[in-house]
Amino acid sequence: MKKVLWVFPYFFMPPDSGSKLRVFNLYKNLSKEFDIFLFSFYEKGKERKPNSNIKNSYICERYFSFPGGKFVKILYSIFSPTPLYVRSFKIKDAEEKIQETIKKEDIKIVQADEIYTAQYLFLIPEVKKILILHNVDSLFFWRSFLYHPNPFRKIFFLLQFFKMRRYEKKIIPKADKVFCVSEKDVEIFNRIFKGKIKFEILPNGVDTEELTLLPYQEKPILIYVGSMKYHPNILAIKWFIEKVFPFVLREIQDVYFYVIGEGGERLRRYERKYPIKFIGYTEDLKLWYEKAKITIVPLKIGSGTRLKIFESMAYGRPIVSTSIGAEGIEIKNGEEIIIADGHLNFAKSIIYLHRNKEFYEKIRINGNLLASES
Repeated sequence: MKKVLWVFPYFFMPPDSGSKLRVFNLYKNLSKEFDIFLFSFYEKGKERKPNSNIKNSYICERYFSFPGGKFVKILYSIFSPTPLYVRSFKIKDAEEKIQETIKKEDIKIVQADEIYTAQYLFLIPEVKKILILHNVDSLFFWRSFLYHPNPFRKIFFLLQFFKMRRYEKKIIPKADKVFCVSEKDVEIFNRIFKGKIKFEILPNGVDTEELTLLPYQEKPILIYVGSMKYHPNILAIKWFIEKVFPFVLREIQDVYFYVIGEGGERLRRYERKYPIKFIGYTEDLKLWYEKAKITIVPLKIGSGTRLKIFESMAYGRPIVSTSIGAEGIEIKNGEEIIIADGHLNFAKSIIYLHRNKEFYEKIRINGNLLASES
């Protein structure tokens, strides 16, 4: 079997987020044909160190802090040409271990997931370099600049946008093969690079053999699945709770909302005012899809594709999403999903989906079929 060294910014077990689920499914398929050496990272002090019994896997500690503390980090984010998040994944121990493994195992292919770990493709010049881009990260920072309410954060995101766009233009052309997860991302990168680089598509999908179509749920229970340590998810949930949920409550008085995902401690204040529960990390998401009637994806920032949309569809749970939440997926509004922008449209879509069982069944069955074909 050919050997591949694969670097990604997080360990995919357990597959409790869209990105992890994507990598997990890809690993299952690639490991049938390749002998894979895995390198991933966790942020010491903020994340649990993953426990892995997967062969040839290495978990590297990542320190987001800088020598000299927060002040040095702020100075770096302002004056360094390298994006802050790229710098936070530059770990000397990981560089040394990766170089050692490539030489010892005579590895000819190195694959990196996401722009943050692309730097590890170039430690040994002789290998074939494969880069998988889950997002257009510069676009992510631009949208964060546009929509983040904090003016100081807006300045930070604008700086990071310019740095990331420059970094993308510098690093992506050096890879031998580059994959995106959606046609939309390919279109954006083609505009950035003026068609001079070939981007191929490695589409998202879920293993529908392991996900079963669940029966109809009568109770008006809404769920959101996503890490509450990821700031676009935090902004999305705050927007939904503050702007959308009050309108839903007026029309559906017994509605309840669960947020499933690690983190969210600072948002638990909403539990005192609304019928909301932040569940935190859970190993078995199926239990929550069984409870749910509707899945919401109220994202205002991001790029790439949301794999949790396919997972919810596979379970037969209809989705109400913003345009950005469903971006990158070939999907028909009103047939397989409901796409609604603006807080009133989002609220009205949830209310209509709950009250109209015939429409609900159409969305859930069509969505399930789409997930099965993906």
